[in-house]
Amino acid sequence: MGKILEILGNIGFDWRVALANLFNFLIIFYLVNKFLFPSIKRALNSRKQKIEEGLMNAEKAKTSLIMAEEEKKQVIAKAEAEAFELKAKAEKDRTGLISKAHEEAILEGRKVVAEHHAKLDIMTRDAERDIEKKAVDMVVASVEKMLQVKMTVATEKEYIKNVTKNV
Repeated sequence: MGKILEILGNIGFDWRVALANLFNFLIIFYLVNKFLFPSIKRALNSRKQKIEEGLMNAEKAKTSLIMAEEEKKQVIAKAEAEAFELKAKAEKDRTGLISKAHEEAILEGRKVVAEHHAKLDIMTRDAERDIEKKAVDMVVASVEKMLQVKMTVATEKEYIKNVTKNV
């Protein structure tokens, strides 16, 4: 071993300095291990935990996004169904209103026709009375001319009765 130390001494190696360096290294290693590594380890664990939480939150957000998309599709489908129902109801109401208006128009037309028939009946009766009166007056005038006698109301009535019986 002496020879090795002599060779190492020739290249500038001193075992006492190496022993002191080893001792210093062990002291620094102990201090770093005791004080620095635990805080680094805590920081790394904290960082690891935050990364894992971030990944879990990203996964939750992805799941929430998928659920929101599904819910959006359901809401759209429901809205389309409601719109279809409203359109069908509006069409039904429109058809009902049209048929109701048609029925009311028919009733109104029948009413107008009935009113006109009533007016026509009244006018017909009035015309018949007028014609009857004029016919009676003409008959009376012609009878008076033929008989050359003035008829009284009583004879007029009796003559009218006889004529209407024959007619």
